[in-house]
Amino acid sequence: MAEQARGGGAGPKHGHATSGAAVSGVWDATAAAFDAALTTAKDSQLARGDPRVSTAFALGWQMAELYRPDARRRASPRPGHLPGLSSLTAAEWRDIGLDQLQAGLAKLRGSIEDVGLEVPKVDALRTTLAKLADPIERGKSIRAFHVNLLCTLIAADYRLGKSYGLGRALADTTREPPDYKAELDTGRVNTLCAWVRDLDTAFPPHSARAVADSLEAWSEWAKDRPGGDPGDPTVRKLRAQGRLWRSMLSGEKRATDMLETLDFVHAAEGMVQRTGRLVRDFLKHYGWLVALIVALFLGGVAAMAVFGNPAAIASGAAAVIASIGISWKGVGSSLGRGLARVEDPLWGAELDDVIYSRITPEEVFEARGRRAIGPDEPSLVADR
Repeated sequence: MAEQARGGGAGPKHGHATSGAAVSGVWDATAAAFDAALTTAKDSQLARGDPRVSTAFALGWQMAELYRPDARRRASPRPGHLPGLSSLTAAEWRDIGLDQLQAGLAKLRGSIEDVGLEVPKVDALRTTLAKLADPIERGKSIRAFHVNLLCTLIAADYRLGKSYGLGRALADTTREPPDYKAELDTGRVNTLCAWVRDLDTAFPPHSARAVADSLEAWSEWAKDRPGGDPGDPTVRKLRAQGRLWRSMLSGEKRATDMLETLDFVHAAEGMVQRTGRLVRDFLKHYGWLVALIVALFLGGVAAMAVFGNPAAIASGAAAVIASIGISWKGVGSSLGRGLARVEDPLWGAELDDVIYSRITPEEVFEARGRRAIGPDEPSLVADR
């Protein structure tokens, strides 16, 4: 009797320990999953692309400006003040453009000379342009330099050539085009977006996909617009949009610097939602285990009600679960490892989305039927 009493006394304690272990296992699984899901990708935000690619992009944009200068309104400097940029002459602006080309090529000199090629000489172009008074002849000289530079960059590194061509094409698309509808034609935009996405990892983080999505939204929106009149206010907004795209792809501005605090909240909300869907899909593969545990639990409760021996039922259920070699903790660890591998891409994708919504005018953004920014979150592209 004493031995039976000792056995009976040990039974409830053993059943309580088994239940505690099961609860602990479920908690460990949940903690492992959410710890992986909510860890932000801080390292990915600090990552950098290839600065040479951004430099080549800026070169292409600068060459387009040199070939077709902006129609600037020259302001007279205030008496007693040095002139600002708005007061510079067309010749002075041309010198600035040539200096920018020379500075960019200096950064790419190693990539060009390492493969045995010669760096195009900006000084020679400068001397030629200074001697030519005819705008047509100056244009021919710039065109010849452009072709030489494009071929050199493609031969040195195909990514540099593609980025240079993208900078030139995007500048032509946004810098007061004669017909913006033609520039935003679906076929042309698809090509430009393909170039941008091909260079995604080479451009600064979170810039390429946001710019490509924004460019596609402009193309969709332009379809329903009237003819591309150069005097259309849309041209001014497109020019502002182009400057913003340029600043992101050239590395002048970090894409995440475009965001407000609420944008990061939206990104976090989106990441949690995506992670939740992944967790549900993952657990579907363990549906049989969940069903088995539920069945054992219900069977144990029924047996306790019938036989009144909770210790035996608890021990039996624990033995069955242990015998299949899978525990809730093991499932949680596996899920946590899986989520740890996708957390960076998930966070990056959400940041790309909110950056895209932030940099794109609301009416253009809505053309694609995506989540619009809130009324207190104006686009960075104003009608100016």
